[in-house]
Amino acid sequence: MTKQFSIKKKSADQTTKIIIPRHFTPTRLTFNFSFLTHDKKYNFNNVGFNKNVKSTFLNTLLRLSSDDLVAIYNYPKETGLEKMDESKMRFSLNTEFSNSDRDKDCLDGLWVFRMNTKGRVIGKIQNTTFYIMCVDTSFDAYDHGS
Repeated sequence: MTKQFSIKKKSADQTTKIIIPRHFTPTRLTFNFSFLTHDKKYNFNNVGFNKNVKSTFLNTLLRLSSDDLVAIYNYPKETGLEKMDESKMRFSLNTEFSNSDRDKDCLDGLWVFRMNTKGRVIGKIQNTTFYIMCVDTSFDAYDHGS
């Protein structure tokens, strides 16, 4: 036996409202991988992004997402974040990111965190979200200065 049902259409003035309760203020970094560069040299398809680098990458994400963002900003650049001027980058940003206008709400510049001697991760920060744009295992995605 088949159960029959009918679908009632909502009128234009009946819209579903979603209320998101705010019981806390986020203070820790979250990571977004949606806008990783399409440059194979600087994304997860890179040959240098091997098992050891993946392990270090995950451990670094765990460490950074476990501490308050205010504390991370105060860490030395070797263990925290470092601001980098966008003019120093040598990889192409994912155009979807710019087209979405997310970059307008981000902090100035690009931000870098280190994976020990395994590489660097470069991205943009919007509130407490770190948009990962580039994984640099060859240390040539930006000018390190002379």
